[in-house]
Amino acid sequence: MALIGFHYTRINASKDKAITGKVKADNNLTLNKVTEAKLMGSSTQKGIEFAFSFKVNYEPGIGTIELDGKIVYMGAQEKVKETLADWDKKKKLPQDVLEEVYNHLLHRLNIEALLVAKEMQLPSHLPMPKINQKKK
Repeated sequence: MALIGFHYTRINASKDKAITGKVKADNNLTLNKVTEAKLMGSSTQKGIEFAFSFKVNYEPGIGTIELDGKIVYMGAQEKVKETLADWDKKKKLPQDVLEEVYNHLLHRLNIEALLVAKEMQLPSHLPMPKINQKKK
């Protein structure tokens, strides 16, 4: 499958109180809707549109980052039909499609959430590399 479209429908962030003490950041990615996407310039080629929500929650009650949007993939028509049928019947995706979509979204959304966190003066929700000096 190939990614042919991505856009945000909503970006929301809040910092509800000052950071004091230890902060716990949890994130969650959800596919809300999976639908057939009609591709421009083609009357026969169809793709799949995935509507997603990504949320980073900073505890205790410090703030949130929410990113909603849509991503469009196209692929072999049999795979598109199979994926849509699996979603309609079981609300599940074939494992290979699930991995490709989630990996792409996690990569893109985690980077965007880091940028939003920086602007909101919230800590990174991902562990950042650190250098520790050896004790002599």
